[in-house]
Amino acid sequence: MSAFNDQIADLRDLLGRPVRVLHERLREESALGRRVELLEGFLVARLAEKEKRAANITMVGSIIREMQQNPDPNSIRNIANRYKISTRYLSRLFLQYTGVTPKLYDKIHRFQQSLRLITENRYSLTSIAYDCGYFDQSHFIRDFKHFAGITPSSYAPEAYPVGMALVNG
Repeated sequence: MSAFNDQIADLRDLLGRPVRVLHERLREESALGRRVELLEGFLVARLAEKEKRAANITMVGSIIREMQQNPDPNSIRNIANRYKISTRYLSRLFLQYTGVTPKLYDKIHRFQQSLRLITENRYSLTSIAYDCGYFDQSHFIRDFKHFAGITPSSYAPEAYPVGMALVNG
């Protein structure tokens, strides 16, 4: 708000097209009662929009918790079906509220989980790969290299001597 100190700002420019449309409709209407109705309708619509946004944020949060609790690869189709929405809408919501697609989020989460397990130094890399929901070792190595720039065995060389990285299960 400090940016607006000692400034004259047109609300239509700040809030965009919906306010410009409202302004035009108010200018065209001469009856005070009708003007109040237009304002009320506009404000109620804005509140409904905010409530919908809050519901979407809650749904995306639930989906994220679900994905975190289930280490198996999450099928976007299965998640969308559980929430009774299309896969396209799910992807759009997820991207809008997290900045990444559900598939990329799942990859990032699995990578983070694998980093934590490697750092604990209690499990073989093969076990970590399967526990984190990777289909096979090459899938795990490929994703790990994508995010870290190195292989899992290079990440923790003291824990896994060269040659033993993914051989022992």
